[in-house]
Amino acid sequence: MVEDATLGRTPSASELLAAASFDHHIGPCRVFSQRFELRTNDPGVAGLLSELYAAMLEDPGGGDHLDVGASAAAAAEVPVAADAGAGSLVPDPTVYRLLHPSDDAAGVVARDDEVLVTSPRPATLLGRLVWAINRQVIDGTTDRLLLHAGAVDLEGAGVVIPAEMESGKTTLVTGLLDRGFGYLTDEAASVSAELVLEGYAKPLSIDPGSWEVLAHHDPALGAELAPYLERQWQVPAQRIAPVVRRSRLEMIVFRRYEPDTPTRIDPVSPGTAVRLAVGSTFVTDREHLALDRLHELASICEQVPAYELVGDDLGAACDLVVAELARIRRV
Repeated sequence: MVEDATLGRTPSASELLAAASFDHHIGPCRVFSQRFELRTNDPGVAGLLSELYAAMLEDPGGGDHLDVGASAAAAAEVPVAADAGAGSLVPDPTVYRLLHPSDDAAGVVARDDEVLVTSPRPATLLGRLVWAINRQVIDGTTDRLLLHAGAVDLEGAGVVIPAEMESGKTTLVTGLLDRGFGYLTDEAASVSAELVLEGYAKPLSIDPGSWEVLAHHDPALGAELAPYLERQWQVPAQRIAPVVRRSRLEMIVFRRYEPDTPTRIDPVSPGTAVRLAVGSTFVTDREHLALDRLHELASICEQVPAYELVGDDLGAACDLVVAELARIRRV
């Protein structure tokens, strides 16, 4: 990075932000009660972000299913319905800015007036932006039961997939999308005692360990934007399947990835399902999970059949989920 010719020093991140023109806006976007807007100084980055966050754009008149096109321009025009009802107080959106790095200056990601990261590496910038939006949605959503889970839909039947990190959750979700399921989330799912399933329809975050098995979903960006995805693919779900706003929960699948283990799906009791689900809530002190949320979890697990899916074979795992969901729907 070059030094500031006037001051004889490297410009700070705040100075870099102040000197830039953030003429490209995406949003406002909304997830549950959380609102945010994205701004950048680069039209190519704007196109990328428009496609990644198309499914969260506000539109009070929208429907439950999104048939979003593959191009960034088309994606930006197909929004999802907001959750706020008439007369609801709507908070101002959090503003995220991504300053594209240049040959002589690092890039910056900021949340409102707070600098989150400064780096010359585009992948670091996008990774931090995605992480920050995830944290806003997860930490800010306190009015509902939220699980660390993927979620998919097949003809109105919802499947929620709670799992720990690095358990193959996103890989399984993507595999099910390839089988014709609709997408709700690969990160955070809301479930009510009435079995209404809703998801945070973020882009699918596919780690390098799954790039080979999901090679057909390589984003294949041009040379200018490819560095943004060199550490982790961010794939707009609408490239693969329809994005679904809500579904009715019919099946709970606790995913446990075990290398070199034959893939199997085992039913679990409601009590075991509650115990496993508590481990997938976004609560730091799980011993003090709010009593009403615990009762809600218990009610859900009493009503919905639950399973543990173990193993490392994606094709077999998808086959088992599809077959078991079909059996449940026939009962």
